[in-house]
Amino acid sequence: HIYEQGNPIYRVDCAVEFFDEVSRRYANEPGVLYEICNEPNGYTSWDDVYDYAEQVIPAIRKNSPDAIIIVGTPEFSTDLEDAMERPLPYDNIMYAYHYYSGHTKGGFKETLEKAKEAGFPVFISEWGIGKDTTSTILGREYAEEFVAYINSNGLSWANWSLCNKDETFSVIRPDVSKLSNWTYDELTVGGRIVFDALGG
Repeated sequence: HIYEQGNPIYRVDCAVEFFDEVSRRYANEPGVLYEICNEPNGYTSWDDVYDYAEQVIPAIRKNSPDAIIIVGTPEFSTDLEDAMERPLPYDNIMYAYHYYSGHTKGGFKETLEKAKEAGFPVFISEWGIGKDTTSTILGREYAEEFVAYINSNGLSWANWSLCNKDETFSVIRPDVSKLSNWTYDELTVGGRIVFDALGG
């Protein structure tokens, strides 16, 4: 996660070392996905991310040649435009897109429709009800609209986050301490949307 650093290139040496070690350990595990830079931000451009990826991806590929690698995109993984114009020259690459209702509202459709039309591989590696949502009802409506879209279009996704922290991102209510077997009533608004999205 490079939320504070902004540009992943600042720690590329550490990243190469880390992903080399991890991909050696899990070389034969087809269920392992490698997300190599989460949420590039600030003044980070796609050229910066591209240069970073060109150093990190080979470290994974030499150990796990067929693994899926997810590459973060600028603006906290919400800007796919430049990546679509200049995709990385590797197989089994997907590009991260993030959505939080209350932050980006309904603006996801135009971006994801462009990606779909271009045959551009996108993985929704984070989505949820954003902390700045002024209305839980509004946040829920946007989130439900987003889930309906990504599920109807067969997009792969992961939600943030499976925890009981007292914040809108959490799936479990903060007063629930169980580690498994949650009931529907023990889920937050966001948690119920996730449960329903998974066919609960």
